[in-house]
Amino acid sequence: MRSADRPAAQAKKRAGARSRLSKKVAASNAPSASPRATVRGTTPQSPATWRTKLPRAADKRMARRTHATIVFVHLRGLTRLSSRAQPNVTVDLLTDFFSAMADVAVSHRASIDRLVGDALMLVYGHDRPRRSHGPRAVSTALDMQRSFLALRNRWVREGKAPGIDLGLGIGIASGDVVVAPVELAGTEYTIIGQPIEMAGRLSVAAQQGEILIDEATYGPASSELEGQVLFTSRELTLKNRRQVAAYRAQRTRAGLQIVPQREVPDPVCRIAVSPRRAVQRQMHGRTYYFCSVACAQRFEADPDGFQV
Repeated sequence: MRSADRPAAQAKKRAGARSRLSKKVAASNAPSASPRATVRGTTPQSPATWRTKLPRAADKRMARRTHATIVFVHLRGLTRLSSRAQPNVTVDLLTDFFSAMADVAVSHRASIDRLVGDALMLVYGHDRPRRSHGPRAVSTALDMQRSFLALRNRWVREGKAPGIDLGLGIGIASGDVVVAPVELAGTEYTIIGQPIEMAGRLSVAAQQGEILIDEATYGPASSELEGQVLFTSRELTLKNRRQVAAYRAQRTRAGLQIVPQREVPDPVCRIAVSPRRAVQRQMHGRTYYFCSVACAQRFEADPDGFQV
């Protein structure tokens, strides 16, 4: 494709994504014509019809395991707003929100997998695994936060969502998933795996305007986005009372962080580590470099107990 044609092609692709999302939002809010269950805003189907569309033996052999990065984008505050606002106002806000997020997702070549109420799920790597999926997902999330701020300012000017503080929480997780072909209600495949659950829980735990990523995403993202993104650790307790290490991602101003060119000693175990690959922690206005998360946690628990 010629370079002159690329902007027009990208604009056409974004317009198509917005159109599909608008149809899904409108369909999901339309009244059902039958008490039977619906899937993603489609017309009700009988269980017999569902069974005919489930994977056949040949399709089951096409199921595969791959490494992917999952992004959950959660619009906070919309549930409270929907309980007091007119339905058409809620639908308008959802349409604006999904359209703005779709523009960012398409520009970063992410796959929009599903809409779940006031959230959407993006996938990187289900079709072509790459190491860069984690950094790309973080960059996508940062641009989504910026796009949402502009959108929220527009809502304020137009007098929408009065008295409700709407915000964006994003969770990102990486790991092995199973991609299975399932032709059901227009869906060609489904994705199953622990990263999906983790990304969803991180998006719920994230505060407004916050991006939380898991440790599997942190490794490649901190290396590739060094100097552009600041990562700080945050301990989370999930619903099953399991403690997990998460990292908050936010943009770093140019020149704010200076990374040493030579190896530096880990303040806990004294092993020489490369700053570009080390686990980083910001404490008291200074950056420390560690060989592992375990050493970083020991230092955070008792920073005065180690010689720096």
